[in-house]
Amino acid sequence: MKVFKTISSGVFLQDSQSLISEQLEWDDEDEAKNMDFSAYPFWITTDDGVTPIGVHSENEAFEICR
Repeated sequence: MKVFKTISSGVFLQDSQSLISEQLEWDDEDEAKNMDFSAYPFWITTDDGVTPIGVHSENEAFEICR
């Protein structure tokens, strides 16, 4: 996983391009396998399999995760 920034323990901010690249390697059973990561420039991801959340900016991500 290419992490843009760590928001908190196990919670990360990734850019859409890194997720699109990673997505090609995911199993077909992965619930995010067919998500359109081009819909937002950044995504909040976790290390516990929670569905990624799209955000427009780093500030928005940190506000959501407060």
